[in-house]
Amino acid sequence: VMPRGLHPTTTVLGNVVRGRRGEARLVDLAEEVLISHTTLSRIERGTHAPSLETALALAKWLGWSVEQ
Repeated sequence: VMPRGLHPTTTVLGNVVRGRRGEARLVDLAEEVLISHTTLSRIERGTHAPSLETALALAKWLGWSVEQ
């Protein structure tokens, strides 16, 4: 059971991004990916589904296709 407000798909994405980010500061990654640190934080927590533009930026950073 997912806690209220979390979405399974965005939680998976958030976990992958957080794991790949490692010890880097969230604000530094957000700047590198060209998204706001607030949006990135919400994605990592699984409380925000990314827009298409944000999904494309994260997919590029992760080396993923958008479908992934």
